[in-house]
Amino acid sequence: MTYSNTVMSVGIGEKASAAWGSQHLGAQCSFPDLDYTSSATSKPSLSGAMFSARLVKHTGATPVAPGSYVKYDTPGLTTASITGTGDEPAGVVDPYLTSNVAQNEYYWLVYSGPCDSLAGEAAALNVPIKPDNTGRFVAGTEAANYGRVMEASTAAAQMRRVFLNIGG
Repeated sequence: MTYSNTVMSVGIGEKASAAWGSQHLGAQCSFPDLDYTSSATSKPSLSGAMFSARLVKHTGATPVAPGSYVKYDTPGLTTASITGTGDEPAGVVDPYLTSNVAQNEYYWLVYSGPCDSLAGEAAALNVPIKPDNTGRFVAGTEAANYGRVMEASTAAAQMRRVFLNIGG
């Protein structure tokens, strides 16, 4: 796996311009697990860990929401839609974006490590997770899971901390 520090000019919570994104499409980067919503100059650490993301382009006609699970259209490069039941997820749409990702926009797709994700149902701490057909996480099994719940959810549509292990 190759990581690049040169792509840091577009950070987590930002979408890349078409010119910049097309030059760096597929680039992988590790980010510190910080509270990127904080207005502080030095962002507070959330876990002390790092998470991995890949710069991808959304080619689907339907926008995808931050924190949603999506699947690849072209592996490692483009996403077209949220996951369906039984689909293998590519990762989670950058949870720090302030708007949905529209067609032909470039964004960070988180695939490994701690991040926020949309819950599809109530889920207890440390439960294995998998995506449902709405792009949200639900309880998985030990044999088929893509991460674990780090912060319990009490209802659907809550943004909650998970630890992803999708692979990239």
